Amino acid sequence: MAQLNELIPLVQQKCTGVLEFMALEHLKKAYRKFCTESSYVTELKELTKVDGVIELTAPEGFYVSKVCYIDDPSGTELKEGDDYSITLENVITLSDSYDTVIVCCSIVPIISMPNDFTISTQIINKWPEQMAAGAASSLRALPNTTYSDMAKSQDYDREFTEGYREAYQAVQQAISNRHINSKSTRVFF
Repeated sequence: MAQLNELIPLVQQKCTGVLEFMALEHLKKAYRKFCTESSYVTELKELTKVDGVIELTAPEGFYVSKVCYIDDPSGTELKEGDDYSITLENVITLSDSYDTVIVCCSIVPIISMPNDFTISTQIINKWPEQMAAGAASSLRALPNTTYSDMAKSQDYDREFTEGYREAYQAVQQAISNRHINSKSTRVFF
């Protein structure tokens, strides 16, 4: 795991004159938006002896944003509407009983993140510039500061948006490929 404060120098390059604590606060906001928009941070839960209702809970400091998929014991994906339904309170009602189900859900940090909050190393490694651009975008949009610049704010916002869209595509590709890679029954000679 990595910490958001590792990206402060990148934010300060994009937004000269910003104080560290301001950069960190805007990095927190950018990280939350990145998680919300991309669904990149997920939690996989294997639940046993499931009889109708599942109440999803997130780890401390997070909330469940959405359910990415639910698989039955054979690895077949259950279909929302036919096999299960979800309420706004993240309660899943299954249409049948299962010995085991695997639930993958997207999680997002709550608003009050501590300064030493740890984040996914993959995000820091793959999208550091885009994360810094997200923070710089909101900082550049602040009025009456030495670093205010709406044109640069919009440029950084586009860069940030490209980053979380790329992450979203990576998540969708991984979800699509999970059965392809694990269930190949064809033998090639």
